[in-house]
Amino acid sequence: MVDLKMWMYKRKSIQFKSQNSKTQKHNFSQKIAFLIDGRSDQNLKTVSAYIKKLQQKGKEVSLLFLTDHANPEQINFQAFNKKSFNWFYIPKAPVILDFVERNFDLLISFNVDNIPELSAIVDLSRARFKIGIVKENSDLFDLAINPVREDNWDDYIRTLERTMSQLCVETEYA
Repeated sequence: MVDLKMWMYKRKSIQFKSQNSKTQKHNFSQKIAFLIDGRSDQNLKTVSAYIKKLQQKGKEVSLLFLTDHANPEQINFQAFNKKSFNWFYIPKAPVILDFVERNFDLLISFNVDNIPELSAIVDLSRARFKIGIVKENSDLFDLAINPVREDNWDDYIRTLERTMSQLCVETEYA
């Protein structure tokens, strides 16, 4: 009897798949935001190369990064420092307030050291889907990735790409 049930299930499953065979993978994320600890030049170079790759694919990409610069508003990119927050980690800088209010499809956090300011931005963000590294505050993320080597952003990006390709949404085109 169990074999008959399994046969019926597989038969229906095959019919269902053949009816929907004209589907293509579609990445739902058009507006992507990156939140980075930019105090390391190597981190910025790696992420900048990835951002250029995404922009060539037609994605709208925003970048906000933490810097040690005394006047982050004078930097060409959207940047902030630790003084951009009050004592309770509530942002007071306009660049951060604008960033958290924007409706991104995807927010990707590059925060290995568990910096409270970056965690506060992730928590306040209105992004639909938040991705970060498995750490103490991984409950802030919809998806927490555990790269093979924590100190290697190239590895994190490869793991992120593999995971996102598995999570792609399928849509049917007429």
